[in-house]
Amino acid sequence: MGIPDFVHRGNTEQLSKWADRLDAFTFALDAIDADDPFRFCEDAWEIWQSAAAADPPPMTSPAVLVVLEGLRALAHAMTVATLDYYRTPDVTDRMTVATVRTALGANLDGIRGDCERWLGHEAPAADEIRARCMSILSGMQAANESGDELRAEHAPAGAPARGSLDTGFVYDKVCALSEADNKRYREAYDRLRRMLDRELLQHICDGADALTDVLAAIVHELEADRMLQSDEDAMDECKRRIRSAVLSVTSALRIHREQTTAAAARTFGVDSAEANTVRRLFNDLTRSSCDYGWLEELRDALQHGDIDAVTYHFPARLDGRARADVFLNVEHLSRLGPRAGRISARSELAGATADTSIVTMLTATLPKVKAVQELLDPLLFPDVAEDVSVVKEFICRFGGGDGMRALHSAAGFTGGRLTPPRLSPRVLAFVQGFQARGHSA
Repeated sequence: MGIPDFVHRGNTEQLSKWADRLDAFTFALDAIDADDPFRFCEDAWEIWQSAAAADPPPMTSPAVLVVLEGLRALAHAMTVATLDYYRTPDVTDRMTVATVRTALGANLDGIRGDCERWLGHEAPAADEIRARCMSILSGMQAANESGDELRAEHAPAGAPARGSLDTGFVYDKVCALSEADNKRYREAYDRLRRMLDRELLQHICDGADALTDVLAAIVHELEADRMLQSDEDAMDECKRRIRSAVLSVTSALRIHREQTTAAAARTFGVDSAEANTVRRLFNDLTRSSCDYGWLEELRDALQHGDIDAVTYHFPARLDGRARADVFLNVEHLSRLGPRAGRISARSELAGATADTSIVTMLTATLPKVKAVQELLDPLLFPDVAEDVSVVKEFICRFGGGDGMRALHSAAGFTGGRLTPPRLSPRVLAFVQGFQARGHSA
């Protein structure tokens, strides 16, 4: 019984696709910015292995030989560079990145020639493909072990190992990942990452730091006499820089509120208990913190180009030291009519009766916003324990610590939706210490 035509068509499509990827990979080698052959090989390995992990070809397709032969070519390049490094005492005589790139390109051209031959004539049979796969994997493992022995023999005690590629990465484990498992691992990891990053809150902190930096830079310019307060144009430019920084941090406060509320509504429903709780937490923050409410009102004014919403303080240098600060213009804001979509009623903001330093207001507000975030996290991420368990399963599936190091090289390059997640140190630390903090994973 002959092999069905659709099998041949499928293999041809896979082979053609990976031939194109090999061309793109070979072209991308020129864009790798590496200082030495080892970094070049490591970066090239990450690129090619990431593509294989994201979309592994069937083990019965000749395309799998393209993938594995590419890995073998990279492992060979690293082995050659390692031998040269330890056997060539004079640094000036050692192989350069360009030398390794040329040799690697020649090997990849040979693989590309095999692709052309298989596309134009009969491709290897499934049994031959499996046999060659086993031979390639065994060869790479042996080369890796030989490299380890060479490094152990020649490397000085305590010196970092050079030329170590994780060729022991278990290719068939990545291939065995189903789409459902890959999706489950990535989504659990992404939820933990988002919870730990607290990106919206970090934008507020970054904005507050940026405002402080702008004021400090202006003080430095005044003290160095690079700018005179009598120079009207220069002082106008200072005020513009300050306003921009104030608008940035107050906008970050508004975005934190709006996007957090929207995320709760999107995840749980607009009228869900969780979404209503999030809205209540922010409303309580506005009522309990006059500074928070005024900062949001200030954002509205600056957003509409109202430059009188703030005042500036550049006091005389009586002690020889310059100062710079920016104040909320309470009287001006109190006279403004209500804006469409404003968050707070000005009657609730009567606590501020005099102009107040915006830096002081932010210093008082940030701890309260962070306290609200501590209440928001359990609401927005109720399945932390389950997500930790899923990520632990993912880690164990690839052999614990060694597997994690392999995945650091294998994942994340293509950015594909189902690419195994790149495991960041902060997420790994959280997962590994989760039970130690009294939680139950």
